[in-house]
Amino acid sequence: MNYRYTDKQVKELMKGFTVVSDSREQNNAEILSYFARKKVPYVIKAQETGDYGCYIKANPELGIMIDLNIPARIERKNGPDELAGNLQSSTEVRFKNELHRSKDIPFTIVVEGKDSYYDLIMGNYRSKYKPESLLARLNSLKAAYNFEIIYLEKELIGHYIHHHLKAQAMHYLKNMPIQIYI
Repeated sequence: MNYRYTDKQVKELMKGFTVVSDSREQNNAEILSYFARKKVPYVIKAQETGDYGCYIKANPELGIMIDLNIPARIERKNGPDELAGNLQSSTEVRFKNELHRSKDIPFTIVVEGKDSYYDLIMGNYRSKYKPESLLARLNSLKAAYNFEIIYLEKELIGHYIHHHLKAQAMHYLKNMPIQIYI
């Protein structure tokens, strides 16, 4: 028999929402500071894919016996230079491997910088990629690996990570089929 959590049960489970920051993530003090200021529970540990993810803490009363990893990830890029650099021949394989690992889950790349999209389309980055070629390559990869790219000011990224992952967790819990054996 299939069962789904009620809104009340989802609300209770969401009390165990915790953000995961990858232990290899660098220069993220502003993001972690946001989490601390807003009392967003977070842990720092290695993740296979992405810089940020989340989980729901175990809740045996509601059938979650161990922490529940939510299948959603966010990868942060430190501006157009890093994004364009990931598409160079020396680093593209690693970047595509990350996209491949995440192609079946909600995956978002956040590019940091107030004018990051403008800089991308104007060619204001160190790569030799022409802006049109770079955008075509990114759009091709987005289509192939089903991910999105957003461009945000540095001070907004912590807020985005928190609320995006929280929405992903709620959606997952509301739609996760639960097997009940009687």
